[in-house]
Amino acid sequence: MYKSQQVIYLSGGCFWGVEAYISRLKGVNQTEVGYANGRTHDPTYESVCSGKTGHSECVKVTYNPEIISLEEILEEYFRIIDPYSINRQGSDVGSQYKTGIYWQEPSQRSTVVKFLNRKQKEAPKKIAV
Repeated sequence: MYKSQQVIYLSGGCFWGVEAYISRLKGVNQTEVGYANGRTHDPTYESVCSGKTGHSECVKVTYNPEIISLEEILEEYFRIIDPYSINRQGSDVGSQYKTGIYWQEPSQRSTVVKFLNRKQKEAPKKIAV
């Protein structure tokens, strides 16, 4: 990974759909699907779908912040998810489809929290991300 690249992890329903959309954004250099925020190591699709591991389907997004900002990525992410749904996105239902934003860098946490606070102020009801 180059110095000008950062990574953010996005959960928002089926990872294939999230990946297909996010991967097309200018400045996103790479995407990879997997599982996040669970209680077991090396989860399988079957174990995650059982609802017992706590994992969500997730997309690892490697991006160049000189081309696209984290806030711009989050805006696009919010265009394709229902931020009010818990454990579902569209017809995908189950705990593996919960929404979430996971960061690596402390500066990303600050950006994510500010973004979510702004979105919550604009929202008609509680955001579940």
